[in-house]
Amino acid sequence: MNIHNSNAYELRRIMKLSDASRILCVPYQHLFVAVAAGRVPAQRGVNGTRWFVRESDLPAIAEALGVEFDESQPKEQMPRRSRKVRS
Repeated sequence: MNIHNSNAYELRRIMKLSDASRILCVPYQHLFVAVAAGRVPAQRGVNGTRWFVRESDLPAIAEALGVEFDESQPKEQMPRRSRKVRS
């Protein structure tokens, strides 16, 4: 997957790794380790710091991580957890 040369339609179908972890309900660290090990298809962004995955790869990613993924459900992001503010 080449993020840099994708057309506009394909760019809407690409998401950050953190978003994929929320959709699949898996810890980000588990998903990141799978990406680093090459078990999950992902690509780095232009700046080289963020990882991206295609929406169409979510079922394969779920299978590689051993979690269930219902393709009939809308692929909406789960809400972010609020961070506790130190006082």
